[in-house]
Amino acid sequence: MPNSNQLAPGPLVPQPPHPLRQKLRIWMACLLVLAAGAGVVWKYHRTILTRYAMLFRVDDPTPSDAIVMLLGGPESRPYKAAALYREGYAPRIVLCAGQPAREGFARESHAAVRAMAVSGVPLSAITIIDKKTMSTFDEANAILPLAKERGWKSLIVVTTSFHTRRSRFAFSRIFRDSGIAIHIAAAADPDFDETNWFEHDESALVYFNETMKTLYYWLRY
Repeated sequence: MPNSNQLAPGPLVPQPPHPLRQKLRIWMACLLVLAAGAGVVWKYHRTILTRYAMLFRVDDPTPSDAIVMLLGGPESRPYKAAALYREGYAPRIVLCAGQPAREGFARESHAAVRAMAVSGVPLSAITIIDKKTMSTFDEANAILPLAKERGWKSLIVVTTSFHTRRSRFAFSRIFRDSGIAIHIAAAADPDFDETNWFEHDESALVYFNETMKTLYYWLRY
């Protein structure tokens, strides 16, 4: 009796692979690729995560008409603004009043002025814009009229390193028809930087939030 797998005298037709065995081979190949990818990521994770954080960083201060210190980083931003002032980058520092102080706490803008004064900035060189602000866009909108009134041609915006890219985006949007150039100065956070932010939950949350806010800004504005 002829072999059921033989069409005619000659080579046998191979048995078709079992569907489950085929799927198993595909899954095994996928797992090997994933394992290899995970190995690469683990080996170079510090470099990858550092470069990711650097996407958020801008630092290009240039001698300008004024320094704008953004609220939200009292442990670093006032000292960076003061350092730029002492180095002669600009003759004036501007900041917004921000939110009213909670009972028993100093208003952030007042605390920032004290920190800058202790760091060598005379009070006569500091301007507080008495407007309630809740976002970087609010601060940019509050500062624009003053900049136009004073005839300023360029500003240095001081903020914490991880917040610099989004700050440039906001100020560039608000100032785009003003003829005023925007430069950014990155203030170092005392607790983490681009090379170690992923080692602690708090700083990892900072970059997660910054990622979400950046995406929101791109979609919203």
